[in-house]
Amino acid sequence: MTTTDPRTVVLRYFDALAAGDQETIRESWSEDGTCWYGGDLPISGTWRGRDQVIDGSWPPPSPISTRTRRSASRSRTSSARANRCS
Repeated sequence: MTTTDPRTVVLRYFDALAAGDQETIRESWSEDGTCWYGGDLPISGTWRGRDQVIDGSWPPPSPISTRTRRSASRSRTSSARANRCS
C-alpha cells in the first residue's frame, strides 16, 4: 500500500471488501493492528496482529453492494463505541 491517509485507506478497504479482494483486505491492516469487539459473540474479544484479525475474527468476505457499504458507513458512528479496530 502506498498511502497512509486514513480516509483513503478505509475507502480502499471497504472497496476491497465489496469486491472480495483478499490481497487488498490484508494489505489494509498493519502487521501489528488490533481489533476489539464487545459483546458475547464468537468474535467478541481482542484480536491482535494482521493474521489474527483477518484470519481469526472475520468470516470470509462476500461481495456487498455499494448501497450496503454506504449504509454501513452511516451507521458506523453509532456502533463505534462498541467496536474498536486500529
